[in-house]
Amino acid sequence: MNKKEIAEIKKNFSDDSGFFTVGKVLSAFIDSEKNIKYKENRLYNLLPSDEAELIMQLLKKTLSGTLGKNLREYAFPNDQYGEGGSQKHLYEMLGSKLADDELNEAFLQRIAEKVEYVSTFAVFAAHCTYSVLKKNKNDDFEDDDSLDYNFIITAICPVELRIDGLVYNDESARIEKKPTSDRIIGMPTDGFLYPVFSERAPDVNAVMCYSKNFKKPNVSVVQEYLCCDFVMTAPSEKQTFQKILSNVVGDELDYGLITEVNDKLCEFVDSYTHETEPPKVDATKLSSIL
Repeated sequence: MNKKEIAEIKKNFSDDSGFFTVGKVLSAFIDSEKNIKYKENRLYNLLPSDEAELIMQLLKKTLSGTLGKNLREYAFPNDQYGEGGSQKHLYEMLGSKLADDELNEAFLQRIAEKVEYVSTFAVFAAHCTYSVLKKNKNDDFEDDDSLDYNFIITAICPVELRIDGLVYNDESARIEKKPTSDRIIGMPTDGFLYPVFSERAPDVNAVMCYSKNFKKPNVSVVQEYLCCDFVMTAPSEKQTFQKILSNVVGDELDYGLITEVNDKLCEFVDSYTHETEPPKVDATKLSSIL
């Protein structure tokens, strides 16, 4: 997905859009020991309006941020299309429109088992449909020609235990200690969209992942749950490479040495100009350069 495609989905991700509908909404609460303490599957249009609005905000948040940083697309490895594979499971979930209780249970269990989280968290997943108007050669919309883009969007949100000390009690008209605590669901730190919206059509071979903190992403979502090959962001790669250089050369690291290493890397990349596969700097090659 490119910026334009993400913007199109985000723009129409609203109850006010005449081209967008939400079907089933699956929600769950998972404790710190990976137990699913609560789960519920409801039709979006039957939710109380204030609750539906909050859920919509959480889901839409997973479409925000910078492409290549907060939002990164991952293709599924070939071995994930078979039985037990992540692509096959999400494809079946998409086909069921979240109406299959067995698939929903497996979906939540997989998240609970595979996703590493520091505390309790909530999961919200929704089946959505966006009616995509086709464009003609002049890049104008054709009102009588459309394609339904069905997708599942998932938000993984932290749950914080909040204990308010003294509160004003309307019933007793007194200031007193609050007898209970609240578990407040925060904005999502992770999420994903499946399938991706590519060239204004669904592509079931890839998934778009959201990470609130792209500098410290939750790698378990990509590697363990989706079973895709995690790719570091450019700033993370730069920081990691600088640490490697520092560990190798110590106090001798200076601008001249960095420039020399960079020149060697550029020479290596240039040698792959006529190759079909992109160049990869593995441990052996990096050792040779250093």
